[in-house]
This record gives sequence, C-alpha cells and structure tokens, in this order.
Amino acid sequence: MTIVWNLFDCLITPASHRTFLNKRSGLILSIVIPLALAWGMNFLLHPYMLQAAAQSLDASDNTQSALVLSRVAMSQRIALAVQPIVTLVIWWLSAMLVAMAAVLANVRPKIADTVALLGRLSLIYLIPNLLAYTAIRIEQHLGYQLTLQPHFGIDLFIEPTTPLTRVVYAYISPFTGWYIVALCHGIAVLFGISVRRAFLIVFPLLLLQIVPVIALAVLL
Repeated sequence: MTIVWNLFDCLITPASHRTFLNKRSGLILSIVIPLALAWGMNFLLHPYMLQAAAQSLDASDNTQSALVLSRVAMSQRIALAVQPIVTLVIWWLSAMLVAMAAVLANVRPKIADTVALLGRLSLIYLIPNLLAYTAIRIEQHLGYQLTLQPHFGIDLFIEPTTPLTRVVYAYISPFTGWYIVALCHGIAVLFGISVRRAFLIVFPLLLLQIVPVIALAVLL
C-alpha cells in the first residue's frame, strides 16, 4: 500500500518523484504500473466501444453493419495489443524532446527519469477515463445510447462556435492544467532548476501535443 501511495504521491507532491526514483524499484514501477493501469482501463472500455459503434450503424443493412463492426472490433483488438509498446515509445520520444530542450537551456537531461515522470503523470488522465467508464455504466443502466465521449473541458460551460474553438475548449480542462503544473514542477525537481525554466523546457512538448489536433480541426 505504501508503494502505491508513493507512486501516486507525485501527482500532488512533485518533489516526491526524485525521492521515489532513488529507491531500487522506483524507476520500474513508475513505468510498469501506469502502463498496466492504462491497458486495464482500455480493456474495460473495449466492449462498450463496440456497443457504441454498433448503435451508430445503420440497422437496415445487417450485412454491411456486421462487416463494419467486425473491422472495428479487429482494429480495437490490435490497438489494445500494441498499446503498451506504443505508449512507452511515446513517453521515450517525449523525454527525448524534453532532453533536447534541456540541452539548449544548458541543463543536463535525465531521459530515464523523465520517462518515469511522464509515466507517473499519465495517471492523471486515468481519472477522466474512470469518470467516462462510470458515465457509460450509468448510461447503460438507464438505457441511453452510449456516447463514449464525456466532456470535462470548458466546453461544458462555453459553447464552441467553430471546429477550432471546439478543440481548444475541450483541451482546456482541470486535468490538463493539473498535468502541466505537475510536469513543470516534476521537471524542476529532476533537473534542479526553477519552475519557470522547467516550463520553458517542457513548452515544446506541450505545443507538440496540441498543435496537430488544432491543425486537424482547422483543416476539417
């Protein structure tokens, strides 16, 4: 129980990440447990995603609907199988980007520790996934059509008028803010720098996460 608490502790106490990594198993646990939890959450959501896909198909064309649903199921099984590897590669590439920005800022990068930090901070996004799973079960119990896309951004309060504002409003949420703050403080602790310098180092990564989504919204 202590190990689990320490793993989640950096989400509210970023300075604890450095202490946790000093332990023998800290680096491994920071990567393996978030990967396992993310995979488990997607495994739980898998049947409901299929159900939502089935509800969105044209019921009048059973043959075509069955073919589409079969392809969706196959693609989801493949995505589920490769998810841990893809996620780990994304963390590593993200850590490399942070390391390159750190070198330009005359800061000694720590790639392995950064990967571990990104792994632990990914636990933040398990919270909206858990909320989504809860919403799905409630919708299922009440007999509503499954949406699988609950919103937690400011689009709950501000109506988007364009595809661009829809993406931006959906991106801005308490979880996104929490992630950015925890990431900046975590990098500051790892690299022994100020939070301001840490933000400048992680800014390219944050920009890379949102720019493709905005570009896609503008193009479409």
